[in-house]
Amino acid sequence: MLRIVAPDVFLDRQVRVEAGAGDLFEYQPPALGRLIIRARRGDCKIVLGKRELGDTSVTIPVVAGEYLVKLACPDGQNPEQTAIVSPGQDRQVPFK
Repeated sequence: MLRIVAPDVFLDRQVRVEAGAGDLFEYQPPALGRLIIRARRGDCKIVLGKRELGDTSVTIPVVAGEYLVKLACPDGQNPEQTAIVSPGQDRQVPFK
């Protein structure tokens, strides 16, 4: 197994490599899309996976796939949404 990691775009995948001596291994990275996250509350932090991204407005390139987007708020009201990002597309995630 080979682990492919690119934290900047939230890529962390294991790839099975089956080849004999002298064989080449080629990997096609998954397509990217973008998450556009907006929160009206100014006292919350945007969290994607386990990583805090910042305050109320973030646009970030990500590997196409499903993501859990959360707000971490000081009053304990921590809404979350699931967002599916398609290759080459932007996915808006608004928090009211």
